Amino acid sequence: MSEAEKYITAASGDTAVIVVKCCACRRVREDGHWLFPKNIPERNSIYSHTYCPACLKDAYATLDVLEVCAG
Repeated sequence: MSEAEKYITAASGDTAVIVVKCCACRRVREDGHWLFPKNIPERNSIYSHTYCPACLKDAYATLDVLEVCAG
C-alpha cells in the first residue's frame, strides 16, 4: 500500500481510499513524492487536502508580503 492510499472501512463494510492531495496544484503524495495523479480511483475515495512543499513555500511567501503590507 502506498503512502497516498490509506484504507478505511466504514460501518457498512465498504472500503474507502484516503488520497492526500495538494489544495493548490492538485498533485497527490505517493511514497513520499508529489506527483500529478495518474490513476486515482474516484469512487470510494476520500481526499485529505494539504500543501505540497512547493505550494507551501509560495503560500508562506504570500503571507510574508501581506504581513509587511499590513505593517
